[in-house]
Amino acid sequence: MGKCLLIISATSGNNLILAKNLDSVCSKLKVERDLIILEEYDVPLYTPNQNENKVLPQLELI
Repeated sequence: MGKCLLIISATSGNNLILAKNLDSVCSKLKVERDLIILEEYDVPLYTPNQNENKVLPQLELI
């Protein structure tokens, strides 16, 4: 079994752009890789897109 690079992006903003750029470079170099975008999975993950320009409910009490 060969080596494989795992590229993980937590958000769909700049992290995803960087991850896709890295994926593209790896593709050109024939590097085996997987790209995982965490926002595509149903996991409890805070992202700025979920709460753009809003205060988190927990912080409203402060």
